[in-house]
Amino acid sequence: MMKKSRTEFRQIVKVERSKSRTGKHKHARLAFIMDHNARVVKTIEPVQDTAQEKVYKEGIAEIKEVKYAPPQVLVILDLTVNNKGKVEGYAEVYDMGEMVYRAVYRKLKLRGSKGDPSYSVFVENLFKHLKLKVKRVNPDAHLGNRRRDEGD
Repeated sequence: MMKKSRTEFRQIVKVERSKSRTGKHKHARLAFIMDHNARVVKTIEPVQDTAQEKVYKEGIAEIKEVKYAPPQVLVILDLTVNNKGKVEGYAEVYDMGEMVYRAVYRKLKLRGSKGDPSYSVFVENLFKHLKLKVKRVNPDAHLGNRRRDEGD
């Protein structure tokens, strides 16, 4: 009896960890594979420096091919730390090979900017896993669900 082949999705991701020459600015772009319960299964980080373009001068960057199966999702986290210690960036969630959700992180606030807000759970749990401080979460900010002129 033959086993059914599982469909695997492949995503090419640029991962990096770099910092400025003075060390005041830092940039990280990492990928995480998460299961359907929004737990981190695997972390993809740069291992060796290749000839890839980096945001800052010092550090390592490489392009990796990430494979994940259908109940899993891929979350790409792109964060920058400035000279005052402020962290900002974005997180993208990929399911079945395409981007389904994107959230922006600024001023300790996590705000949805594109896609299906039901995938915000993956981003929120990733921030908890990395112990990044989040003051407020608004997963469906991009939907514009405010009711204006309702009484007229």
